[in-house]
Amino acid sequence: MELFIAKIASSILAVLVLSFIAERVSPRAGGIMAGYPLGTAIALFFIGLENGLEFATDAALYTLPGFVAAMMLAAGYFIGLRTALRPRVLISTIFAFGAFGITSFLLKLPSYNIYMAVLIPVIAIPVFTYAFRQIENTKVGRPVKTTPTILLIRATVAAAMVLIITGVASAIGPVWSGLLAAFPVSMVPFLIMMHLTYGENQALTIIKNYPAGLGALVIYTLTVYLCYQTLGVAIGTLLSFATATIYLVGYASILKSKEKRAAIL
Repeated sequence: MELFIAKIASSILAVLVLSFIAERVSPRAGGIMAGYPLGTAIALFFIGLENGLEFATDAALYTLPGFVAAMMLAAGYFIGLRTALRPRVLISTIFAFGAFGITSFLLKLPSYNIYMAVLIPVIAIPVFTYAFRQIENTKVGRPVKTTPTILLIRATVAAAMVLIITGVASAIGPVWSGLLAAFPVSMVPFLIMMHLTYGENQALTIIKNYPAGLGALVIYTLTVYLCYQTLGVAIGTLLSFATATIYLVGYASILKSKEKRAAIL
């Protein structure tokens, strides 16, 4: 029961933090932070606790290429926004889930070593960043008051996804568990609710900046793979968060430097 409550609480917190950042700062910041290892960290942490360190390490190996499926999910949502079909949110969500499912199935077929598993998302991130380059960054105007209904929807969707992924892990094995751990648990309800609340432009801004934030997820998951079996779940998770945070801080610093140079020019 304690683990069940912890899964729900951590999932709710992840979505609310992302929503707060996007509404109070910008969808761009929210998009980058959507790549912070919130959902994946929750999934791998509880997979490790419930199924053992070796299982979690094997799962992390497949989580790394699984991030390509996560970026395909964002691409699927983008394609849905570009169609004439309605309701747009529902169509985009169907496209997104379909893209994630098909890509995950294809990624399951090869066998990976750690070098190949890391190389795949490292190559894919700049490819998707380039593909989304023409999307313009927009800011939320006047934040809409977050109602209890909106909070309930965000919390329910995120918590349900975490419970499903971690709950079926032992039955489906480390390969599928790893691929499902790459599912953007916190980003999906965040993206949908931002779309419903503020419109398509804010959803597009999140999609545009999502690949950049995934670098933190790659570093986080690589650290999990390297550290879980030697340091355990708790210390391994803390160290993984530290490496991911260092990446995001460095990336944010680079962005600020570029913006300052652009303003001077």
